[in-house]
Amino acid sequence: LDGEHELLLAAPTPAPPTNAPTLKRSCPPGWTEHEDSCYQKNPGGQKLTRNDAQNACRSFGANLVTINDATNNEYICNQICGKVDCWIGLHDKIHEGNWVWEWADGGHLGYHAFSSWEPNDSGGEDCVHLKNGGEWNDHKCGHRGYNIRMNYVCEKRTGRHNCQNCPDGKWSDDNSNGECVPCPAGH
Repeated sequence: LDGEHELLLAAPTPAPPTNAPTLKRSCPPGWTEHEDSCYQKNPGGQKLTRNDAQNACRSFGANLVTINDATNNEYICNQICGKVDCWIGLHDKIHEGNWVWEWADGGHLGYHAFSSWEPNDSGGEDCVHLKNGGEWNDHKCGHRGYNIRMNYVCEKRTGRHNCQNCPDGKWSDDNSNGECVPCPAGH
């Protein structure tokens, strides 16, 4: 070759390790896995009132979705709801102004994305839906004759990151890319 041109050889792509087991998937068919949860919009196939939506989620071993941060909110809005209004698991049905998530632990509100002037409890609004732009609005839950039906998102927690998801318990999927890696020491 002359002084202005070089011959570049590409290094071969290394083969994946042969001793790494295949990751066991945690989500049932039709559910979308993301981070530590499985999600599905309208698993019963129809729009429901908020209370009926929670009951439908429970029938699938799930609850209405809990949103813990802006990244999760954006993911649920854009990837799961598809930019349409969806019920989420936040409510203040037990004590007005004390917002809690539907999960059995009754986790209290940390992150929120309420629209301006919300929550306003207009006419007894105790439940929350995610609007198509990612902001939240308090809304009537679907009782006392008020039966608004809309999309909803169910969430199942997968229990990942515990070194038990791969066949022999000596591997984990902690790198969150679907590959099994050796468990960190002490697990």
